Amino acid sequence: YMMTVLDGMKAAEADPADIKSTRTQFEEADGRYQMAQYGILERGFELLKKKLGTDHKDVVAIQKLMDAAKVASVSKGQAMMLQATELLEQQADVILEINNDLYVEALEEVRRLEDEIRALDAEIAKLPDASDEAGEKRIKMDGLIARAKDLMCDGVFFANEAYHSDGPFKHVVEATQGVESGLKASDPNWDDKSKEDRNRLVSEERDRLRGALSLHECLQSFNEQLGDFVKDLKHYRHEEYPGSGFYRSSKYLDRLFDAAILLKGKAVAASIKFDAKVGSLGEPEALKPKVAGGLLKLRKGGIVIVTDDPAEAEEQMQAYAIQQARSLFGVTTLEELASLFKKYGAKVNAQLRKAIADQMNADAAASKAFFAS
Repeated sequence: YMMTVLDGMKAAEADPADIKSTRTQFEEADGRYQMAQYGILERGFELLKKKLGTDHKDVVAIQKLMDAAKVASVSKGQAMMLQATELLEQQADVILEINNDLYVEALEEVRRLEDEIRALDAEIAKLPDASDEAGEKRIKMDGLIARAKDLMCDGVFFANEAYHSDGPFKHVVEATQGVESGLKASDPNWDDKSKEDRNRLVSEERDRLRGALSLHECLQSFNEQLGDFVKDLKHYRHEEYPGSGFYRSSKYLDRLFDAAILLKGKAVAASIKFDAKVGSLGEPEALKPKVAGGLLKLRKGGIVIVTDDPAEAEEQMQAYAIQQARSLFGVTTLEELASLFKKYGAKVNAQLRKAIADQMNADAAASKAFFAS
């Protein structure tokens, strides 16, 4: 995936420095992921041994992988650690407990940094703006703010169904789910308005918020929806039939298409050449309503299965989802669907990262302050 994106940037004649910084970002993300997974495995394995006993087959298998990883090459060792983590993830209650503990620990450190930032801010307020001491304290405060944000991002990794960047929050939460509640909270006369007026105001505000999203924020949302989509497909791969994975993951697919539609509009407005087609399947504007009216509708319970037998109902839902996946995307397995959209994600990123590279690069002064803190 990384090499496809980087090769795509080269083909788009992106600046070599931007290609290099993008590769560095990918490598840092992978390093952070490996470290986070190791933290989960280290804690979770001890808890698993207490829960299941050292002779349990999963405990024995994880122990063998962890021991082998210690003497293997770096790449093979990482692969073994990830295999061990995948085994651990099958113990959902253990994973939930460990993730909760790690999330709380990270947030406690963030709160400590916030107290330090507030104290520094109060000290700066007492000093002349142009003084050297005030300047030095501002640099220190900038570094602490950057570190707090950094820790928050690491902590959110362990949260349940959390967004990791501003883009998806602004796109899905603020500009989609929370539009009406936001208007209602700001307008004391909201309930007195007619339904038509409320609907019109919601539509106008939604358009305004979507219009205010930057290309970078839309790409952030696209990437997180893609990640959650692939994660869900992987989650359901152990089931006997793929239907559950097809319709359960459709929430993220619907949002991914919505982000792609936004990206297309932003690219056109900025005179950026951008092909938003999903391979040979067509444009996201055409695919989104098909998913919404089929797989997503099934997920939301909008397609009624007429039977009193739960097993038969599940069988019919599976069959419908499999038929929809074959009809829409030409796939019959979750792995094929994941592969299709990983290729699509690489294509989208390869085209657009050149345009937003300057927004993605760290500011030199902020970077210096971060490491100084």
